[in-house]
Amino acid sequence: MFETEDNLADNFQDGEPEEALDMSGDFNGNISTEQHHDIRSLREDLPSILPEERPLELQARRIAESTVHVYVYLGPKNMLETALKRNQATVFLLGWFSYASTYLQRKPLGVIKGDLAHDLSLTTIQLGWLDTALLLPYAVVQILLSSLGDKVGPRKIFGVSLIISGFALVSFGAWNSYTILFILLFLSGSAQAQAWPNCSKTLRSWYPDNVCNSVFGIFGTCVFAGGIAGTSLAVYLQSTYSWRAVYLTPSFIVVILGVFVLLLFKSPKERGVEVPGKNVDIVVEDRKTTQLSWSEMLRLPVMKEVSISLLCVKMVRYSFYMWLPLYLFEHLKYSKAQSGMVSVTFEIGGVIGSAFLGVVIDRFFNGAFNCGPDIILSGSVPAEIGDMDGRNAAAAVVGIVNGIGSIGTFLEGPVIGFISQVYGWVGMFILMISLSVVGMVFSFLGAAVYAKTRL
Repeated sequence: MFETEDNLADNFQDGEPEEALDMSGDFNGNISTEQHHDIRSLREDLPSILPEERPLELQARRIAESTVHVYVYLGPKNMLETALKRNQATVFLLGWFSYASTYLQRKPLGVIKGDLAHDLSLTTIQLGWLDTALLLPYAVVQILLSSLGDKVGPRKIFGVSLIISGFALVSFGAWNSYTILFILLFLSGSAQAQAWPNCSKTLRSWYPDNVCNSVFGIFGTCVFAGGIAGTSLAVYLQSTYSWRAVYLTPSFIVVILGVFVLLLFKSPKERGVEVPGKNVDIVVEDRKTTQLSWSEMLRLPVMKEVSISLLCVKMVRYSFYMWLPLYLFEHLKYSKAQSGMVSVTFEIGGVIGSAFLGVVIDRFFNGAFNCGPDIILSGSVPAEIGDMDGRNAAAAVVGIVNGIGSIGTFLEGPVIGFISQVYGWVGMFILMISLSVVGMVFSFLGAAVYAKTRL
């Protein structure tokens, strides 16, 4: 009537299900409440009762209680939980390195501006317009194609965007034409525009709602770590070879990571995994995407405040990204290598601040939106707004917010170029201080609106 222990073990060894519970006997399916309780107690006590003869392998035992016989599979503990954590780690780490790689292509331009000015006889204003060539399409494409990831799928869009961006700049160092360099940067910026909205949509789908700010805060370190790596690699390639080599290696890295994203950066739905602690409206991914116009999205709670605050934050951050090495080289007379390496201290502060603030918001403010770094402003907050009330529009809303915020990134090029040439570097720092104050004010205004939506 019953299978032997050896046969039961052999049957389960190949498939290794999470657990197997076989209750049989001559009770005709009727088990008393007391017997249910006894069975649960036995299952809880089994790990301490039974010897660990074959660790990490199937162990089967027959346990008799009255006329009820229970077969228990003791496999890896909490296999579903283990599978969830494994998938979370895969998505987090692959997303972290992949999005960080985009800064391998953004940071070299700031490092080689001195070389471009010397070798190609470019003015400061022309150098500023190269920033715009990279960052203007980054903002505009996010706004115009903000819902693309919601319709096609974030994994596909994220992966393809990385591959296109990588190929766009692989030949950058081979050209002397200002126009061609402008076009190549424009193509790369257009492709990178789809990276962040779709990366953040998939990342958020893997984690419970109550830890999203912590996750995004830690994940946001990729922005600054990528900046450190991008600057360091560019300085090395510049000093070892020349400015013409600074885009070659980064471009191949971005392409390779894009392929990995296409293969592995899957959502819970694609993996067939349910994430505990997710709002049911957020994880239903197969329903039709909510079609919202730009004006409707801008009328959603907190959108205006977050967008303006993010615009100010990004303009300040990219001013440091794109101009600090040149400032250190021209004004403070650092060497090219010193200028590049000293500028990474800004990103080091960003790594610490991003991780710290995300955890603090979740732990001490119960997830309340606060004066956050741009990873919180452009990631977890708009993604939550996009999925609020059953909308499946996280990528669209993230794209709109990050697109508007990125207007600050392409404005900084000509604006800083003009101010530094007319008013000197002091004028640039006064502008950045003023923008920081404005961003802080709108962050607090947004915090007040956000708090009302959570009541």
